[in-house]
Amino acid sequence: MRVQICTPSLDGVPSIEYQTSLMRTNNLLLQYGHFVDLNFIRGDQFISKARNGLVQGFLESPEKPEVLFFVDDDEGWDEQGFLRMCLDPHGIVCAAVPKK
Repeated sequence: MRVQICTPSLDGVPSIEYQTSLMRTNNLLLQYGHFVDLNFIRGDQFISKARNGLVQGFLESPEKPEVLFFVDDDEGWDEQGFLRMCLDPHGIVCAAVPKK
C-alpha cells in the first residue's frame, strides 16, 4: 500500500510534533511493507485552494497511492492509530484532532 500525507503549510515549517510523528509513521509503515509519500504545499494563505491542489496532486501522482491523509503542519499523531486507519476496510475514514 502507498499512503500520501498531504499537508498545507503557510510558512513551510512543520512543528516538531509533526516531524516526529511523520518519522515514526514512516518507520512503522515500512515494517509492514507500506510506503509513505509526502505532498506539501507551502505559502498559500487560502487553505481550501491549497487542499484542492493537494487532492489534485494525489489524483495525478505517478506512484498511484491508495490512501490520502490530510494532516496540518502543527499537529502530531499516534502512528499506531494512523496504521489502523490505513488498514480500515471502509472507503472513507476520518478522525478529529483534540481541541487546542
